[in-house]
Amino acid sequence: DCLDRMNDTGDKKSWRNRKEALDEVDAALGKCGGLLSTEGKAFVQLKQLAANLRLRINDSQSNLKPLAASVIGSLLSHLDDNAQAKLGPVVFPALVNAAMNDMKKTMRDAAVSALVLGTDSPKQNGGGTNAASVEAFILSLESELSDAAIKSSGLPDVLAFLTEKMETLIATNEQEKLPVHRNLAKVIVMSLLSSKSGSRSAAE
Repeated sequence: DCLDRMNDTGDKKSWRNRKEALDEVDAALGKCGGLLSTEGKAFVQLKQLAANLRLRINDSQSNLKPLAASVIGSLLSHLDDNAQAKLGPVVFPALVNAAMNDMKKTMRDAAVSALVLGTDSPKQNGGGTNAASVEAFILSLESELSDAAIKSSGLPDVLAFLTEKMETLIATNEQEKLPVHRNLAKVIVMSLLSSKSGSRSAAE
């Protein structure tokens, strides 16, 4: 079973099974030309897959972490707006944490790329930014914005991503649909208090 192999931590060589499982999911998504079905049990299974992929963001084998982030981004890009926004809270906190705090820039970049795909409406829905997913992202960012994260090297890139999304929503008056203005304000204020000049500048 793919999920069993994805979670195989039995011995030092089991990372190969985890990689094989991630590659299988990645290849299957790559062959998918449309949106994934989310009817009935299908959504439950997708949520279970997302939860298992989330665990691999913190894999002990560092080369699997960006792969897991990439597969998550691909999964979210094959969902309609509603399903994407519902799955966002399952994976966004882990992606946000990695984007801010991971020691390797390749992983931080992979996490941000996944967040971009996870907040973009699929082409089948007309493209653009999915306001409901951005809402889920803001709540996740607020929850992960610890004292350490405020000083992290990855926060400026996360804030730049957020700024880009908000500008897109403002341009189409979609920001009025976001009921998280207080949460957004908290994120901005906390970032302005960062000891890192890059984070303060990005928050401004």
